[in-house]
Amino acid sequence: MGDRNGFDGLFLDLTGEISKQNYNLDASRSPWSSPSNQGTDGQVALPYLIYPGYIFYNKDLFAKAGLPNLPTKVGEKYMGKTWDWDNLSSIATK
Repeated sequence: MGDRNGFDGLFLDLTGEISKQNYNLDASRSPWSSPSNQGTDGQVALPYLIYPGYIFYNKDLFAKAGLPNLPTKVGEKYMGKTWDWDNLSSIATK
């Protein structure tokens, strides 16, 4: 999460509270979300909102580059690979 870069150590670890409340983190996970426990603070947030909600791209430029349109559903494949952030990054550089 780029929003909190440089703020490690300033967040409350919610792991104990999540356990105490019996909150099921699996219910809110998707292929596009990851546990909000990056850095040194532990679990500092619950999956709630996934950014971006949409992606703008120029379909004409993709066609000109010989690339198919991007997937529109989570879990779809793109050019034989899982459509995830790593694949999006790779395609964006082309």
